[in-house]
This record gives sequence, structure tokens and C-alpha cells, in this order.
Amino acid sequence: MKKLLLLLFLFSNTMLFAQDTIYKTLLPLQCDSVIQANQSNPNFLIMDVRRPSEYIPQHLEGAINRNYYDFDFDEQLDSLDHKKTYLIYCHSGSRSGKTFTKMINKKFREVYNMQGGITAWKYASLPVTDTFAPKLMLASDNILEEKTIDIGTIDTINITVTNRANDTLKYISSTSLDGTEYSTDFDIAHTQLGAEDYSFNIFYQPEDESTDSLTFILKSNGGNIKILISRKGRNTTKTGDTFAKNIKIYPNPVVSLLKIELPNNTFSKIQILDISGKKVYSSYFTGQNKNIDMSRFENGFYYVKIFNSQFSITKKIIVSP
Repeated sequence: MKKLLLLLFLFSNTMLFAQDTIYKTLLPLQCDSVIQANQSNPNFLIMDVRRPSEYIPQHLEGAINRNYYDFDFDEQLDSLDHKKTYLIYCHSGSRSGKTFTKMINKKFREVYNMQGGITAWKYASLPVTDTFAPKLMLASDNILEEKTIDIGTIDTINITVTNRANDTLKYISSTSLDGTEYSTDFDIAHTQLGAEDYSFNIFYQPEDESTDSLTFILKSNGGNIKILISRKGRNTTKTGDTFAKNIKIYPNPVVSLLKIELPNNTFSKIQILDISGKKVYSSYFTGQNKNIDMSRFENGFYYVKIFNSQFSITKKIIVSP
């Protein structure tokens, strides 16, 4: 009986694993159906495994290139996101068939192999192109449910975008967060090749109990995306609020010496966090005045948090040259 239960357990786990993976060799018309069904899927990629000399003059629209004959071809496969969905092809099916086997052995989640390659694709009167273009897509949700965040804390919202095509993606602009309770570490100068993801953070630091809605728009040479965020502050430190409001942190921006003044002697802890939320300074102090040398920190945004059992206050400062 125990042996039977063990066999059933192992079988059920094997079935679950099998259901998590899809490996199919399809005819060109079936491949076209897969492509059409995944037009809005940011995690779908078409991969041409021919030589660049074959790929550049003629390929499927949006297809990236990984040359099967490159000496580091296996390493190139390893660098791809194994959780994404791939449709692969070559000239007539030989190289893509061998790549298909490699990707199965490397445990890619979902792979479709085009039978007959681009030769059969063209024979079926399906389109090819000689052009290249980037395609910006959002790999995470574009509408984020409203959350309530305690005043004095920082909520980190992770965003992932992808280039789902085959030319270099360049960003043109992003929504300014100046004067809001949001900030970001998004890098406007960042570029992405085909199949590359980019993750950045949007930070929310509530200053009051009002609802703060944000429409964050990224514009690029591969299209635009819009992210909708709603957050609300919650005051959990009613005791000591008056005390906290009288704390002075200046100057801001600061070049060298940051001064902190408390209304009376108290035992408190001070922390300084960088824009990503990483703690870069921590200290206890008793008294009314505290000076911190900020010249050793890199220029940029920081959060100063002062707290004890009675109150908590967080303020954003800028370290400037």
C-alpha cells in the first residue's frame, strides 16, 4: 500500500511538471496562429537561429537572432529567460530542430519549433521582412491595486519592461515625479536589445492620509506604455505627532553638513536610506541637535528617518555637489 501511494505521488508530481512545459513542432500555418495569439504577450519571442548573413536580408517580423554556429551558442541560450515562450526557426528545420532539443534539455518552459523553417514559411505565402524595429511592452501589471501605506515608511513598486522585438530600444521621456510623493530610479539613458528586460522601482512615501494617484508614462522609439498606481497614506503615530512636526532637518538640498534639530532632549534613532531603500547610515542620539557629514555620500536623493517608541518621521533630501 505504501509503495502504491509513493508511486501515485511521484506520478502526480511528474504530471504537474509536464503540464508546466510545452514543446511542439508545428507547421508554418500553425506557427502563424501562435504568433497571432501572442501579439499582446510581452513574454513571447520569435528566434531565428540562422547565420546573420541569412537573417539580416530576410526574417520573420520582430524575430531576434542567435546564430546556431556561434561557438558560445549554448551560453547564449542559457542567458535567455527560460520562463518565456519561444518560437524558433531556421532555413529548413535542421538547426532549429537541434536547438529545440537543446532548449528542452535546458528546461525552457514553452518552445515551438517551425517545421521546414523559413523556406516552408515562405512556401505557405506567409510574410517576411528585411526591417528591424524595437517594441516596448510592459512585463508587469499596468494597473496596480490601491494600497494603504503607513506614513513614515516607503513602499517599493517594482516595474519590469521588455523589448519584444529586434532593434535597440531607446527611451525618450518619462513622467516627471517632481512635487509628488512618488520617486523612481528609472534611468532614461538605459537601452535594451531585443529580448532584454529592464526592471526599475517606483517609490511611494506618504506625507499625509490623502489618496495619491499616479499615471506614469514611458515614451520610447518602440512605443509608449502607461502605468496606473494608487496609494494612500495611513497615520499610525498619532502619539508624538506634534513633536514630530517640530523636528527640523536642513539644509535641503545639502552639500556637506546636514543639521537635525529636535524640540527637546530625547533618545532617538536616525537612519539614512538611498533611493532604492538601502540603509547607508544608522545611529542613535540623545539630545536636541545632530550634525551628519553628507559629503561622503554620492549626489542624489536620500530618505532621512528619525524614530523612537513615540513617533516616526521620514523626509526626502537631496545631496548636491
